[in-house]
Amino acid sequence: MLRFVAAITLLMAASQPLLAQDVDDDGSYRMLLSVGGGRFTGKYGQPETTTLDVLSLNARWYYARGEVQISLPYLQLDQGADVRFVDGQPIALPGDAIPSNQQNVSGLGDVVVRGEYYLRTGTSTTPWIIGLVRLKLPTGNEAKGLGTGSADVEVGVDLIQRHGRLNWMADVGYTFAGDAFGLDSKNMLRLGAGVAMPFGNDERSNAYVYLEQRANRFAGSDDRRSFAVGVGTALDKAKRLRISASIFVGLSDTAEDLGLYLTIGHRY
Repeated sequence: MLRFVAAITLLMAASQPLLAQDVDDDGSYRMLLSVGGGRFTGKYGQPETTTLDVLSLNARWYYARGEVQISLPYLQLDQGADVRFVDGQPIALPGDAIPSNQQNVSGLGDVVVRGEYYLRTGTSTTPWIIGLVRLKLPTGNEAKGLGTGSADVEVGVDLIQRHGRLNWMADVGYTFAGDAFGLDSKNMLRLGAGVAMPFGNDERSNAYVYLEQRANRFAGSDDRRSFAVGVGTALDKAKRLRISASIFVGLSDTAEDLGLYLTIGHRY
């Protein structure tokens, strides 16, 4: 059975769960181990520039009708006075938040556990329908701004439709957010859409573009909008060893100005 596997940036880390790269899988793989690293910079609506460096370790297990992934991020944040790391990226806190004097911090971020279940397997005329549940655990240091200090739960649905050589993608998610940094958090709606295309010998490579809008966690802050483009390729005929690169461009003041993320992974 063909499986559409979403390879996610840290940002899984959180993440940002994006349908970044969709690849056909013949069902012979049981596990993927990957490591990703990247840098994201922007002002996030503040006078200062914030720079985030991230290293994420990920493990994904494949089952007959679903997948489970765990992501463990390590973060280094050179931050503006009132910017914190939330939901996979730095965000500016509302104006009444107390600024931090910590400009350079590093440490473990919030661990993310994500599960997917194939509600419907797709054909050339009908889409794949994938249900998802994402749990963010408060493992990051809240005082340093590396985590929210509370658990979040996201539920959502992904759609993938194969049309010729193209995989058209859309997803929607709703996050039940815990309070963070002593402020009341609001629940968040996330919308995304994009397209991916395999190419090259045996379709070992693939390129994608993706657009996402996410409601801000705190009242009084604008929604986050970002655009991503990326490419990935398998380094061996069995398509077990894969590398990928993604570029992120913010389309709102609350998103990063520019981000780059690289991953390498091996399937077993």
